[in-house]
Amino acid sequence: MRHVVTRRLVTVQWSVADTIVPPMRITDRSAPNRRDFLRAAAAAAGGYTLTRIFAPRTAWAAYREKEVKFAAKLTGRLTFDGTVPKPVMKDVTSDHNVAGKDPRIWEGLNIGKNKGLKDSLIVVNGVLEGKKLEPKPALTYAQGAFILPRIEIFGWKEGTKLELENKDPILHSWQVYFKSEVKDNRAHPSRMPNLLFDIGDPGLYEFRCAPHAWERAFRWAVPHPYFARTDEDGHFEIDGLPEGDYTVDIWSEGLRVKRLWMPVHDDKLTIERAFGGDDLSAALKGK
Repeated sequence: MRHVVTRRLVTVQWSVADTIVPPMRITDRSAPNRRDFLRAAAAAAGGYTLTRIFAPRTAWAAYREKEVKFAAKLTGRLTFDGTVPKPVMKDVTSDHNVAGKDPRIWEGLNIGKNKGLKDSLIVVNGVLEGKKLEPKPALTYAQGAFILPRIEIFGWKEGTKLELENKDPILHSWQVYFKSEVKDNRAHPSRMPNLLFDIGDPGLYEFRCAPHAWERAFRWAVPHPYFARTDEDGHFEIDGLPEGDYTVDIWSEGLRVKRLWMPVHDDKLTIERAFGGDDLSAALKGK
């Protein structure tokens, strides 16, 4: 699998492992050696810890808002090349008057236009200060025995809460997973007031429903404003990046998480990533 990173007039290609990219010299600056990079990355961005859904939970430090004198823009596109596997399905076993009887997708690829990977999440790790952070998590709600929206990403500060609404005429029960642990499990009867879930730590959360085993959704809380979500074509954009050496996590449903090393010393950077069969999650590989 190949990556392309464009920095002004310099384009470099390299192959990556599943967990971390060896440092490469991609500008006229001297890149750190592997040991120095790993030490710096561990200090600035944390380890590579698996959650229940095999996504990294990055260590964090208090983010500070500060004027960015050097502001870079990261753009890119994520695609999938190869045969698209059938999604993993789950049967609808109850509340057919609301949920219907058709099986629901439990895990599958989100393929948009022109092979683009839509609704993929991109997070820059290790940014400790920069532009204004405004936590605005969207409403999470149950409707038609779905948890909607299925995928969301938002900025996080201590005290950030997620509002949960039950729009169905049936009982739902919110199960929230984080780092392989159930962080919350609350019944939510129909026509009852909205609930608030306190997001105690940044990272990737998985939402399920106890009575309805086919319901699933994902929420990524990021402790800074440097993140993005791909559009229908797989494009994304992150602006206002301060100068520094960072890592970038790419999460897409049905694929294993990719972490890339990204030094930011020029004002324009581009990441283009074509995923393939080797990148599929264990569930889609049938393992």
